[in-house]
Amino acid sequence: MSHDQQLKQSVLDELNWEPSDNAAHIGVKAQDGVITLTGNVETYCKKHSAEMAALRVKDVRPVAE
Repeated sequence: MSHDQQLKQSVLDELNWEPSDNAAHIGVKAQDGVITLTGNVETYCKKHSAEMAALRVKDVRPVAE
């Protein structure tokens, strides 16, 4: 498994663990350590929560929108 695939799975696991996030509505892409989150969430607070969950994962560089 490549580093980006491992990173993507780690971010997905973190999103699933975070109770305020609905990971089913959030897409994750990893490329060169940069995470891109896509999808729709109901509020800015949930968007921020998803971004913070992704940034908690070790080796994540920036999160792109």
